[in-house]
Amino acid sequence: MHQPSSLYRISDAGPDGVGMFAGSNIPMGHLLISERPLLVFPELLPYRHGAFPYAELEEALGHMSSDNRDAFFNLSNCRPSDPCQAKGIIDTNALPLGTLPGGKHQYAAVCKEISRINHSCSPNAVCRFNHTTFTFEVRALSPIPSGSQIFITYIDPALPLAKRQAALSSYGFTCSCDACSLTGPALDQSETRRALIARADSDVEARDAALERWARTPGIPDDYVNRVDKMYMAMFEKEKLYYEPVWEAFATRLCKACCALEDDAGARKWASLAAALNDAYTGGDRGWRAVADAPERTCWWGIRRRSI
Repeated sequence: MHQPSSLYRISDAGPDGVGMFAGSNIPMGHLLISERPLLVFPELLPYRHGAFPYAELEEALGHMSSDNRDAFFNLSNCRPSDPCQAKGIIDTNALPLGTLPGGKHQYAAVCKEISRINHSCSPNAVCRFNHTTFTFEVRALSPIPSGSQIFITYIDPALPLAKRQAALSSYGFTCSCDACSLTGPALDQSETRRALIARADSDVEARDAALERWARTPGIPDDYVNRVDKMYMAMFEKEKLYYEPVWEAFATRLCKACCALEDDAGARKWASLAAALNDAYTGGDRGWRAVADAPERTCWWGIRRRSI
């Protein structure tokens, strides 16, 4: 199951080997490709001593069609000295899938096209598994110009540089993305921003409570409650990293604050961003598009003015 190939192309990526590139201008949140995996397997593959240590893997490959088998063995292998070529290909190209219905074990998979997507610590796309359709989906995390390479992240991108490089060492490359290429004060600033982003949800309840107090206390300046949230949104943008565990709480508070002030343009801006990012991360807007279309219909509209 694929989207039309005009949205992307697989071609030479220079030092990155082979990669996926945008075939047209891709808006934030847009679906680039939906693909069923070539092979699904437990993250901890059964191993047996002897001539065929990964017998189940070899058996599964034997059940593939010749085209799918060829596609599998054409994927990169960062461990060419591994006696089991298939295991090396899996270690290089595996995509986390999570648990399957009725099970408790973690699974991973390899795809013909999506496994070609290279890594960046500031990714412009995100890959998720859709259990309903049994497909991997890749959606844009930011607008991607035609011809630009598409990147996902293989690791937690909020880690410090040294830990990111250590986590990526098993893939056989040293990351040279924009974030990893920084030096001097620019690197120090990036490291500080990512450290703050990584723990940005540590006091979410206190920030939500502060917003509630501000909305009902006219004596607090209009822009007081927004300052920290705007600072974090600026950090997300600067790092090109709308970090999935935390970004939505900040967008939500900013949208609510704009609604409380009857700031139509601001409310639509934050709701539209939240809709696009939710499209990317979850495959749906989680109700944000309705807010962007009519913020005046929310319960927060004018609440600060009504408290005067």
